[in-house]
Amino acid sequence: MATTTVAFSKVLIKKGDGASPEAYTAPCLINGSKAIQITASYSEDVIPDCDNPDDPAQILRQADSISVTINGSGKLHQDDAKTYVDLALGGVAANWSIEVGTASATGAFKIRAPFVVTDFSINTNRPTTAECDISLASSALTAASITALT
Repeated sequence: MATTTVAFSKVLIKKGDGASPEAYTAPCLINGSKAIQITASYSEDVIPDCDNPDDPAQILRQADSISVTINGSGKLHQDDAKTYVDLALGGVAANWSIEVGTASATGAFKIRAPFVVTDFSINTNRPTTAECDISLASSALTAASITALT
């Protein structure tokens, strides 16, 4: 069986416009690299084997929290710059959509949830054009935030 890959252009990080219904568009400044990380923190509980007390105990892990982090970078798109500086300085969550894969394809999914900008930097060296890095962290992520991409 051949591996089905996902192209760079099919990993989309889109910001919501806050309208109802909400429309999502991908900022042009995330045009160089994209990373999406899903992290869970767990509590551990050691459960002894009462029938065989000399046997090793089992470890039961239960999720305490789940979060998604987004990192992106690229050439700074001037039209987007102030929007993301305002988001970083405001500390307020905005709705975002992460879409991975081709719509209706097996395994394609989207995550829609509020995210806060945790880091935004602009970097440049002479004589090159400015670049930027942005990091976002989910806020109030639920299981319903993750659905098939249709």
